[in-house]
Amino acid sequence: MEQRLLSRFEWGITVDIKPPDYETRTAILMRKAQLLVRRDDNILPIQNEVYHYIASKVTSDIRKLEGALRKVIMYAEFNREGMKLSKIDLALAEKALENYLNDAKPKALTPAYIIDMVCRQFDIKPEEIKGKQKNREFAYPRQIAMYILRNVTELSYTKIADYFEKKDHTTVIYAVDKIAQQMDEDVETKNVIEDLIMRIKQ
Repeated sequence: MEQRLLSRFEWGITVDIKPPDYETRTAILMRKAQLLVRRDDNILPIQNEVYHYIASKVTSDIRKLEGALRKVIMYAEFNREGMKLSKIDLALAEKALENYLNDAKPKALTPAYIIDMVCRQFDIKPEEIKGKQKNREFAYPRQIAMYILRNVTELSYTKIADYFEKKDHTTVIYAVDKIAQQMDEDVETKNVIEDLIMRIKQ
């Protein structure tokens, strides 16, 4: 990958905070629960399965993770007497977060959104990435965008070609294969593109 383009790409990564992984999310929830219990010892005992459930469902950021935990605790407190609760278990957590998790479901990824994210990384405009310029400053981000569109959406090569106003879908096939090969051969390229894909999916 050309150093100037790679540097621009990596700049976006260094300022971005990656979401915590599953084990970290679970540990955060357990620690947060301990702190809440210290402040209010009337909180019902929370089963470990609740932490694992929340950690598996809320993956975006710590604020939403802690918000989900608080919602479960508040739901249990509100229904404590009526439901004769003695603990907070998985069934209760699922009920408490039913609407919360539905609201948190990711929106469908559109070509326009994906193109915009790639353009932001390379500091170019959508009309430039969709244009006919063949110089590397625009052609390389265009190939990355084609690769991502093919891998995170259900768009066919032909549909992607149409989106970029290309007459021949073999242009897209070439771009996807080229980026895939570069990712296989260069770990740094693989990491930066996978990081961008992860942020697109958030």
